[in-house]
Amino acid sequence: MKLEELGERRAIDMIWDAIGKKVDYDDCAVIDDGKHYLLLTTDYVGEETHFPGNVNPRALGRFIAAVNLSDIAAMGGTPEFFMLSSFMPGDTHFDFAKELITGMRSMLERYDVEYLGGDFKKAKMIGFSGFAVGRVLKENILRRRGAKVGDGIFVTAPMGKNAASYYLWKAGLGDFEPVLKVEPRVREGKELAGKAHTCMDTSDGLIASMFQMQKINNLGFSIDLDSVPLHPLAIEVMEDLKISLKDILNFGGDYELVYTASSKILGYEIGEVVEGKIDYGGKGYESFGKVLDQT
Repeated sequence: MKLEELGERRAIDMIWDAIGKKVDYDDCAVIDDGKHYLLLTTDYVGEETHFPGNVNPRALGRFIAAVNLSDIAAMGGTPEFFMLSSFMPGDTHFDFAKELITGMRSMLERYDVEYLGGDFKKAKMIGFSGFAVGRVLKENILRRRGAKVGDGIFVTAPMGKNAASYYLWKAGLGDFEPVLKVEPRVREGKELAGKAHTCMDTSDGLIASMFQMQKINNLGFSIDLDSVPLHPLAIEVMEDLKISLKDILNFGGDYELVYTASSKILGYEIGEVVEGKIDYGGKGYESFGKVLDQT
């Protein structure tokens, strides 16, 4: 069976089954380190899948760092180290590589994360695989499992800015760079640490997050999509370009945190954890999948 027929999540499930290992899916891998857990994460960003060929390299570098730091934020951790594997065609200008690393380091320095280098190889297309290491006290770690019936569901900020920026770019009405403008919610993750019952980032979109959180908790994450707070740009684009709310919430790319807790800690309340799973008419964005077909 082809990967495009399976989709990313089913393929991952089948890989774990093949090696005989049962795992809870979280934003990071977790390693016991005495009073702390080490948090390890890796994220790939590739040409055509995540960005066009004429992308601004500094903006891309910041994005690559941000999406990896977002995973550590989603588990309440402090990011500490970062490495990068880079793949580029031989005719790529050196200035592109230099500007990309400059942008990447500007994001890392904002959160006092040390860059430790990485791998640099020739390839047919441009691509990057980031690797980040963080740390969190054991009693403060945030996981995807742990929701309770009656918990509120919250997001850290209004949704849809990155999706709206993408649809503007596709319509020839804007640059691609705003799509890459991501701020990892490290501060917010630390504030939620030890208080929220569950947490993950919305990298694949809010509906994808709800689908995954329901699956791992075997509970319903009931939200009123029409009441989800939207970024003003998303509202404008929905009206002007006739983009549906589901297309906005399925797109992903916001990298906000969605969490459950008995009461609001920060952000906006969007729903409640209930018995019985909710059918949103799709699973949201996933690699190898066709999100618009699913919804």
